[in-house]
Amino acid sequence: MKASMKVRLRKEPVCFTCILDKFLAKLAECGPQVQDEFRRRFTAVTEKLDEDTTAPALYFEGRRLLNQYIPDTERQVYEPMKRAYNQALLDMEEELQKQLDAAADPLELALKLARAGNYLDVACVDNITTDKLHELLSRTSEEALDSRVYGLLQADLQKASSLVYFTDNAGEAVLDKLCVRTLRRLYPALTITVVVRGGFVQSDITMEDAEQIGLTQEARVIGSGAALPGAQLRYVSDEVLAAAENADVILSKGQGNFEGLGGCELNVYYLFLCKCHLFTERFSLPQFSGCFLRELELAKAN
Repeated sequence: MKASMKVRLRKEPVCFTCILDKFLAKLAECGPQVQDEFRRRFTAVTEKLDEDTTAPALYFEGRRLLNQYIPDTERQVYEPMKRAYNQALLDMEEELQKQLDAAADPLELALKLARAGNYLDVACVDNITTDKLHELLSRTSEEALDSRVYGLLQADLQKASSLVYFTDNAGEAVLDKLCVRTLRRLYPALTITVVVRGGFVQSDITMEDAEQIGLTQEARVIGSGAALPGAQLRYVSDEVLAAAENADVILSKGQGNFEGLGGCELNVYYLFLCKCHLFTERFSLPQFSGCFLRELELAKAN
């Protein structure tokens, strides 16, 4: 990625179009008249939102409007998928833990595995396959984290007493669990709080998923306060806001959390794959390339 790239994602027209198309597809059986009405109403809603409204927040607002037309079927559609992803990664956990135990730098490997798991995102990736997931996980040995950003993270962790970890999708959260476990082992004095979604939304991790995969046994887990596919601070609960503002270090997984937290100027380290066209174009990277960025460095660039 270009070091001077200024990245701030806000009310992007391409995001509006992408999200609108997804909602219109859900309304296909209602006919073109209903679709046209929804388009007009959704456009009117988004025009009233602030310029710093992110794509996850656009989705949140659009979903509330969509529920006025058809029943909310997200749980029915995505619950079986999420359970399958969770189990698939749980089946791999023992082998991945062995790799971490044998690694020369277990934290580096844990971060790269967690980043590769960001592939499991039904909102951005069509036709998710187990083969592709295995390919991305196996490639971690060949890929490197940004050495400068990783050095800054290590220095911060050495003196940190608290860390907040914003998770993203079910399935990949098993890899987040391994990362949290690694952090606990390497930094036993570190208090870790993990944030999951505050309600059911797409393939994102909820408290129910956290309990299913054993994440709640590794760290304190709290809900974000909203069924929003990203952690925009204006939408989170007071508990999450206080935890983030008081944290020495924040780890943020996924595109949605990057969009939501971008510009907060807290000590956030972002870890995600570039999946949609907007991200691959902004970072000038091929699809499924990994990013590891620090908020304070981005703030300087902007």
